[in-house]
Amino acid sequence: MKKCLLSLILFITTFMLNGCTALLWRDFGEEKTETVHIKTQQDNLDSFGIIKDKQNPDRLVMAGGFWYVIDPEQSKMLLPLLTRNKLSRPLKLVEYRSFEEEYRATDRIKATLDRKDSTFHSYVCLGYQPHSSADLKQLKAFDFNFDEKNKIWGKCFSISGKVYARLDQVKVDTPLRVKIPIDLDLVEYKTTKNFGRLDEKILFTPLTLAFDAVFYSLGGIVSLVDKSTEK
Repeated sequence: MKKCLLSLILFITTFMLNGCTALLWRDFGEEKTETVHIKTQQDNLDSFGIIKDKQNPDRLVMAGGFWYVIDPEQSKMLLPLLTRNKLSRPLKLVEYRSFEEEYRATDRIKATLDRKDSTFHSYVCLGYQPHSSADLKQLKAFDFNFDEKNKIWGKCFSISGKVYARLDQVKVDTPLRVKIPIDLDLVEYKTTKNFGRLDEKILFTPLTLAFDAVFYSLGGIVSLVDKSTEK
């Protein structure tokens, strides 16, 4: 029993040595990034085009009040849906609720626009309820997933790229079947270092160092006593 008690004290000592002063200064000087929301601006996507580039894959351009040039890898996934889509009706916007594992209808795309470099990020889900065996075949070919509860097929895409006020020498001559509303959350990312409560840390450091010294000494004593009990 005595040996177990001494081992417990030694464990607490080790725990305290990993806390105290180190815990007090743990996050001091660390960088943290804060997202600052500036405003939300509405836009409507009404057409699309393709940038042909010999060095890169074709890139998708969506146009509305602004022009959205989507990154090459993501363009590769979206272009077949727009250019080889033989579905009998338009695809609809949906949102995927991971907790319920189901797709729900939505009326717009939500995107975040970084004001510093005009890059945007969005998570877009498309849904469809097939009206024929040909529709179903198309959905399976595009790797859509079936939501048993709502009887809808859906697929989600993480989309990013650049936003331009205008792009010269780029044609967007293919209209979308329906206009797509988009909410652009204009933000700034501010990175700062945590130098807060410096006066408190300096004030309490001698106390935590004293605790560390006491418990370190206690740990040594317990270790010696523990060894003596083994003899």
